[in-house]
Amino acid sequence: MGQQVGLDYSYRWLWHDFRLGLRIGTDWKNADLIDYYYDVSQRNTDFSGFYFKGKSGWQTYMSINAQKPINEN
Repeated sequence: MGQQVGLDYSYRWLWHDFRLGLRIGTDWKNADLIDYYYDVSQRNTDFSGFYFKGKSGWQTYMSINAQKPINEN
């Protein structure tokens, strides 16, 4: 299928009644993995304008989340 390597950092803290979280990271994905998910070739469509062959690359991300209890339980 392919290979993927990732690195991320997360930090969590409390603020009043909220649980907050921050996460940042990056993943490297090789061309075989990109092709597995996104490859478009003649077997998918006859329109060559849609053909896609993936290359390896980096995908970076960041997420922020907040949680607050709605009751005692």
